Amino acid sequence: MYLCQIDSYPNYCGIHPATKEFAVCLYDSKFPDLDNIAYYHYLLAKQNGTTTGYAIDKLQDRGYFFVDAGEEVYAGQIIAENIKPGDLVVNATEPKKLTNHRASGTDDASRIAPKTLMTLEECMEYIQQDECIEVTPKVIRMRKVILDEDERKKVQKRMTSEVG
Repeated sequence: MYLCQIDSYPNYCGIHPATKEFAVCLYDSKFPDLDNIAYYHYLLAKQNGTTTGYAIDKLQDRGYFFVDAGEEVYAGQIIAENIKPGDLVVNATEPKKLTNHRASGTDDASRIAPKTLMTLEECMEYIQQDECIEVTPKVIRMRKVILDEDERKKVQKRMTSEVG
């Protein structure tokens, strides 16, 4: 294990690039100006299921996705970065409605941008205090600590009433 102290970087742990050993870097207790921290806002999965190309195509204008069509997601999982302020719960598992009525030219092929791949270190810089990282051998996912949307709202309301 490699231990170092860095004055200009936030808390960090990962593989040290020079030695290829596990590294833990400690922050030197000089905190950055908290007013200049960028806070990210997310699109969260509304329900468990498999993402569909139809749903992701319709939601692409709302953010940059971390999942592709056909991936399993669960309620509370962060599936994209929202381009507007505030977290938004979306249904990324919505299938396309199939009907017997067809009109020529209305059945466009979906054009889905490739997902944004993030390393563990990038995820650690990305998450906030109410979020966590789920690491499995095949995938790295970000999610809210409290998965249920209603419970998250209750806790958020309780926190704001205690502060105010």
